[in-house]
This record gives sequence, structure tokens and C-alpha cells, in this order.
Amino acid sequence: MNNIKIKLKWKLTLFTVLIMTITSGILVFSINYDVRHTVPQLKGIINSNTEDIKIDLNGDFKDEIDKISIESAIEETTSRIYWFSIIAFILVVTIGGMCTYFVVNNALIPIVELNKNIKKINEDNLNSNLSIKGANDEIKELTISFNKMIAKLENAFASQKRFNSSVAHELKTPLAVIKTNIDVLKSSNCKSLEEYDKTLAVVEKSILKMNLIIETLLDIIRQENAPLNEIVSIDEILEDIVDDLSIIANKKNIKLKLNSYNIKNKIKGNEIMLYRAFYNVIENSIKYNKINGSIDILCYQDLNTIEVKVIDTGSGIKEEDYDEIFKPFYRCEGINSYSKNGIGLGLSLTQSVIKLHGGEINVKSKLNEGTEFTFILPYIV
Repeated sequence: MNNIKIKLKWKLTLFTVLIMTITSGILVFSINYDVRHTVPQLKGIINSNTEDIKIDLNGDFKDEIDKISIESAIEETTSRIYWFSIIAFILVVTIGGMCTYFVVNNALIPIVELNKNIKKINEDNLNSNLSIKGANDEIKELTISFNKMIAKLENAFASQKRFNSSVAHELKTPLAVIKTNIDVLKSSNCKSLEEYDKTLAVVEKSILKMNLIIETLLDIIRQENAPLNEIVSIDEILEDIVDDLSIIANKKNIKLKLNSYNIKNKIKGNEIMLYRAFYNVIENSIKYNKINGSIDILCYQDLNTIEVKVIDTGSGIKEEDYDEIFKPFYRCEGINSYSKNGIGLGLSLTQSVIKLHGGEINVKSKLNEGTEFTFILPYIV
């Protein structure tokens, strides 16, 4: 019985017919009930007053009204009302059901067309949008929303393909370097200790790079299932990061300064993930800053959010690279190279963490002047 599939138009039609049947049935029952109770009372009144009733036809008084004829007329009228109400009930339900089916069928045509078009879409043609022609109604809004969802899915699939390709490329490069150096060492007839040391140094460097890539990828996978139920103080996280990175900043004589302004509220999320997100940006600000530069970290509370700004005096980022730097394995080229030696996953991981916490990260920069990252996170009351 559960396997029976009823189309939506039939469900709506049957539901409407059921409502009409119930309401019409109540109406018919009420009418007949009233007639059945009123007629006996009318008969009693007529019987008690028949002897006093006279009918004047053509000026002549006739005999008394025949009681049997009156009762017969009342019975006939009652029966006529009863059967007429039954026939009217059947006609109302039948015609109403047919009209309902016609209206519902026409109303569902856009949904049927939408369903046909959706069935044509698969992973190979996600870029085909559904037509949004027609009345400006809920179906049109649904189509527009579906097109937006498809666009997001297409972007997600494309990003995944690019990510997989980038991972393969990033891992393939150090492996190729290792193989090349080993082949060179093997081809040498007289292998010196210096050659061994040189080859081992290259192999070690390549392995460390691959290990870093794998560890970062594992972090990205772990964060998808990480709990976000801790009560976290953003200002305390920033204080820990400043303490941890002060030694690195001092080596380049970079002034690392934190200013927190009356942070009363806290964030609900994951402390380790947030630490890693802020750490990545501040570490980059040190790594790609100039000697004797500065980094100002501002943390303050707005109406419904906690905002953190990281402002450095580094080489800056080109405006066209603002969105690109958050993509996995992307590394800027030229004067504002954000990761010549890195793997290009730090900022991607940072943005992912901030979005998981319901926030956003923005960047603005000027070449040769510096960069400003802004974190906006909602806090709990």
C-alpha cells in the first residue's frame, strides 16, 4: 500500500473533493433535519385549526379543507426537498471536483516543466540554467533559487577539481625533485660524501614540504567535523599568538602590537581552529614584512560582532589578487609574493575556519605600503 504513488494534482483534487463532500453533506443533513422536525409541527397546527379554516372561491364558501390532501402535499414537498438536496449535493461534488482538477492541473504545469528540466541536469551540465519565463510567482522564485544553487554546486565541483589537480601537482613536484637527484647520484661513478650530503639535503627538504602539505590537508578535513561548542575569548587567543610569534618578529626587528578595546563578549566555536586561523595571517604578516616594520593587531567589539584587524607594513597585495589568495595552493608572484616558499594553503584554511564560525574575512592592501586583514565574527550574548 505504501508503494502506491499518487500525483500531486490528484492529491489536491481528492483533498478538495473531500472538503466539498464534508461541507455539502453537513449542509444537506442540516436542511433535511430541519425539514423533518418542522413538518410534524406544521401538521399539528393544521390539524388543530382545520375546522376553523374556510376557503372563499368566486364569492362562495366551500367545504372544509380535506386534511388528508394537505398532509399528502406536505409529504410530497418534504420528499421533493430531500431528493433535490441529494441530487444537488452529488452535482456540487462532481462539478466541483472536475473544476478543481482542471485548475490544479493548470496550476501545476510550471512545476511539471521544472521537474522535467531538473531531471536533465547532472554533474556534466551543471552550467545549464533553467528558464525563468512565466508569471512572477512562487514557481519563478523557486526556479531562480534553484539556478543559484546549481551555480554554487558548479563552483564547488570546479573548485574540487582544481584542488585535486593542485594537490597532485604540489606532491608530484617534490617527488620529481627527489627522483632526479637520486638518479644523478646513481649515475655518478665516484660518489663523494659531499654528493651524498647534497642529495640527502634535497630529499629531506622535499619530504618536509610533502609532509607539510599532507598535514595541512588533514587539518582541512578535520575541521569539517570539528565541534563548535566552546566558549572562546578572541582577545585571549590573540594574546597567546602575539606571545608565540614575538620571537620571530624580534628577529626581523618588527614591532608586534596588540590593542584590545573592552571585549566583554565571547565567541561560540572551536578555540584551536580560531587560533590557527589568526596565527596564519599574523605569521604571514611577519614573514612578508620588511625589516624594522610593524604589525598592529586591533580587537574591538561592535554592535553584534567582534572585529579583528591585522595591519602590516609589508610589500602588499595586488587588488586583482584579493580573492585569489584565499584559494588553495595559490601563491602571488612578483613584489607581493605571499608564499614563495610556502604551499599556499594557510589563507584558504583561515577563510574556511572563519566561515564555519559564521564570520567573514576581508582584505585591502597597497603595494609597497602594507596589507590590512579584517575578521568579523558574531559573538554570543
